[in-house]
Amino acid sequence: MLKTLSEKGLLDYEKYDFLALTETGSDVGQEIDHKHQILKSFLTNILKIDYNQADADACKMEHAVSPATLVAFADFTEFIESCPRGGASWLGYFNPDCAVDIYCGLKILVATLVSRFCFSTYL
Repeated sequence: MLKTLSEKGLLDYEKYDFLALTETGSDVGQEIDHKHQILKSFLTNILKIDYNQADADACKMEHAVSPATLVAFADFTEFIESCPRGGASWLGYFNPDCAVDIYCGLKILVATLVSRFCFSTYL
């Protein structure tokens, strides 16, 4: 694995001795970490996924998501968290565990109505 990374110009490495990321390797690592943080933020802050599960899922997703989709995740997260007619308080109505709870269902309905109103003011 180290030899492959070295051949791709991502790593300077001497067998059993020296190991360091190249500038390109560092850039790639930072890009992957940036993707990971955006995806993990979406999963934990928007979808309310458990932190450890979100971290594991983000690890898998970060290697497959396109740049355009990543921007959409980031923009949607920012929009939801800053929407003046809902914002972070709007997320309080979302509970992924409430599929069989009628009161929770009503909360989702209210949240949907709020989101439609909020989205329509930005279109």
